[in-house]
Amino acid sequence: MIFNSTPKQRQLIGYFRKLLKLNEDVYYDILSGYGVNSSKELTKFQAEDLLKRLKYQAASMGLYTEKTNYYNKYDNMAGRFGMGTPKQLRMIESMWKSVSNQDTDELKERALNHFVLRLVGKSHIKFLTQSEISKVIKAIQAMQKKRETVTI
Repeated sequence: MIFNSTPKQRQLIGYFRKLLKLNEDVYYDILSGYGVNSSKELTKFQAEDLLKRLKYQAASMGLYTEKTNYYNKYDNMAGRFGMGTPKQLRMIESMWKSVSNQDTDELKERALNHFVLRLVGKSHIKFLTQSEISKVIKAIQAMQKKRETVTI
């Protein structure tokens, strides 16, 4: 059974085709590499592969950056008995951003994990237990309070 590409996939393919300014000849050469003449003829897997290629090309040209859905971050950590919940982990990251002096999100995350390593001996916040979560939150709240009194 062959599953055809979805309307959303075809829409995204069209978006990247315009973004990359692919003329018809180039676009149809790309499709012919998949053995089709139209994005409607692509399977879901072929369409996903083509989208990955187009996204990579657009990103390498500085035309596109992948957006991360922060709301769903750490959702794969749900249901771990005695461990931090996704909501708690996101809250810690958010609190940390208010006290961190780092410029980028990547550097802030690295600094947070270094802080957690020094504080509770865990290399990443995703390994925190409920009691360690409380300790980290209290420490960051103390940093926030200290920062507020310094800036006043």
